[in-house]
Amino acid sequence: MGVRRSGGAELHVEQVDSPAVTTAGQMAVRSIPVVLFAVAGPPLVAVVLPDKTGDGWWLLAIFALFALTWLLQYLVQSPQPRPDKRVSLERWKWALSSVTKNRQVPADPGVRTTAAAVACTEVQAFVVLISFVLGVVLGILVQPDAPCSSFLGAPTGLTLVSAFRLRRSLTYLRVLHARTGIDGQRSQRQ
Repeated sequence: MGVRRSGGAELHVEQVDSPAVTTAGQMAVRSIPVVLFAVAGPPLVAVVLPDKTGDGWWLLAIFALFALTWLLQYLVQSPQPRPDKRVSLERWKWALSSVTKNRQVPADPGVRTTAAAVACTEVQAFVVLISFVLGVVLGILVQPDAPCSSFLGAPTGLTLVSAFRLRRSLTYLRVLHARTGIDGQRSQRQ
């Protein structure tokens, strides 16, 4: 929502279009630095930390890498639409789950935008999580004696949950972009 003044003291509230929703390919390209950092970070920590380092330091190092990976993802992500707070949880969840069956996005722009924002977040979360798990596995291969494997459970579980959500998110974004043209206008096919 944007606010503008016109002449007197009254305020006019107008709907400002949110940024265009990025495609999965655009998100993948923008996530390349995150993937490189997440994959290279744990093996580098495994090489740099001394052999006799305690589990507490490993936990701190892995947690710091995980936090820095999310921060880097936040910094490189493309502009995304903001979720509409007026849209209920059930409506955007239904929009994401039903698109795999009927190949249609909702007509309500608020639900469509919120579902697109959630889909983008889910795709980015999967990229970060799978990259980080791969990095920890590489760290175990580089330094088999390192206690990295004990910290692999939570990221692996989150990656599996994210993987189940990935299909619906990618389908939603694909259908949404098929519905709109390059410039964000409705395509003439509909």
